[in-house]
Amino acid sequence: MLSTNERIRRMVRRAMGKTGLTADRMAEKLRMSASGLRNFLNGRRGLSLDSADNILSRLGLEFGIRRKQDGQDG
Repeated sequence: MLSTNERIRRMVRRAMGKTGLTADRMAEKLRMSASGLRNFLNGRRGLSLDSADNILSRLGLEFGIRRKQDGQDG
């Protein structure tokens, strides 16, 4: 199972691919530093919940929490 950070990385990369935005331009859109975004995309840095929520919101997505289904580990 993918980590939350990895799922968000994939969403950001997908958005970059669809829009043709470079990491620098995507960082501007997300209101974060380009080096911070590159470190996140390369797996050298994770995100706080607030940062994850901010990034997803700016991409038109939302971060949600739901009750586990019976039989799921964790």
